[in-house]
Amino acid sequence: MPIQIIPDGTEGFDGNFISLAQLKKLRKNFLEKTFKLDPLTGQPRALDPANDSQAVYFKKSEIEKLFNANRGDAEDSELGVRIYFGVYDPKIDGEESKDKYPGQQTVILVCTLNETDLLEGKKNSVMVGAAYNEGQICPPPACKSII
Repeated sequence: MPIQIIPDGTEGFDGNFISLAQLKKLRKNFLEKTFKLDPLTGQPRALDPANDSQAVYFKKSEIEKLFNANRGDAEDSELGVRIYFGVYDPKIDGEESKDKYPGQQTVILVCTLNETDLLEGKKNSVMVGAAYNEGQICPPPACKSII
């Protein structure tokens, strides 16, 4: 079961639930402990909360499309999603990247069948190969996040 956010002070939940205060602490840790290479100096620098990506937003319908494109005859209980972290290249083969967010962190969603990535071939009548990387990175632009 994925982590779920619960109101602060709520008791009686198992380890899959975190409070909003815990979520804020995890996010603060990320900002304090994650560094990027400065493209000008090549030296590590702290993340800039106003300009470096901290979250990626996906619509529920987009995630459902990913599952529907990969499900075949698999049961819901057999399907999952693995989230990979990545960074867009500012340059590819020496040329400016056409990525919308050069140098920004991103996530890539990959469907899984029984915890195995569905990235190539066909497994148990499930067509595989669709990874999803078109979420709204924020910032930039401004996020509608509450944390």
